[in-house]
Amino acid sequence: MKEKTGILIGVGIIMFVAVIATSYALFQVTLSGKKNYRLSVGTLDFELEQEENAIRLNNAYPMTDEEGKTLNPYVFTLHNTGDLTVMYQISLEEDEEQKNACSGCTFLSNDKLKYELKEGTSVVGSTFLSDVGNVLTSGNIEGGATKKFELRLWLEEESTTAEENKYYFAKIKIEAEQQS
Repeated sequence: MKEKTGILIGVGIIMFVAVIATSYALFQVTLSGKKNYRLSVGTLDFELEQEENAIRLNNAYPMTDEEGKTLNPYVFTLHNTGDLTVMYQISLEEDEEQKNACSGCTFLSNDKLKYELKEGTSVVGSTFLSDVGNVLTSGNIEGGATKKFELRLWLEEESTTAEENKYYFAKIKIEAEQQS
């Protein structure tokens, strides 16, 4: 009898852990590389809208930080139209599809690229892309809130002529998770 009780308790614990793990997985998402996304799970409704599909530096040349910060930004918006708080992480990942389509192109590594990311009017990141491991920012977005971001990328001014006229293709990657 004790063996059956032990087995039933063990099976019950395993089932409980499986249900919790499955529920947790339902409220995690990674979005990457498309122009518009919408995710709806229960009361979580999370959107990523981008004005452009790809982030490109074509035939890049070195420039000062002051010049880089005046470039036209890559603009994207996060909407949380649900009622749950969402924790997010925004990063860049290289766009392999764009790279493969660019025959004869030579590519920049991220250690020569600088960026500035603004959330609204506040700068939330500005350094070498390699210094942050391509992770631009992270934070929380409350239910019903919207956050607009502006991203600028440029080739840092001390780059040599060996880095000029190269290309960089990337896409925004959003990892989001519901907060309890």
